[in-house]
Amino acid sequence: MNRITDLGSEQALQNALIYAGIENEKFDCKFKQHEDGLYHFLVCTSWMKYEFYVEAGCGEVLGIYTEPLVYREDHGPWEPADDALAAVA
Repeated sequence: MNRITDLGSEQALQNALIYAGIENEKFDCKFKQHEDGLYHFLVCTSWMKYEFYVEAGCGEVLGIYTEPLVYREDHGPWEPADDALAAVA
């Protein structure tokens, strides 16, 4: 009998944070989903949005997407800027 193990969401998230090098930063986990053997996390720091896909069995980070966040008075914090490069210039 094959037994499928699950690493657990806390360990999977920790693996993702270490992979991105933000394990010591303050963050807010905005979204967490477990489906088809994958964990999907959406994590925001004060300056970046990270989207992670982590294999539930072994904890390997299979994918990461990052996007800078810019504080805009019309949107507030945690909103990605549509024109992030123009906002920095």
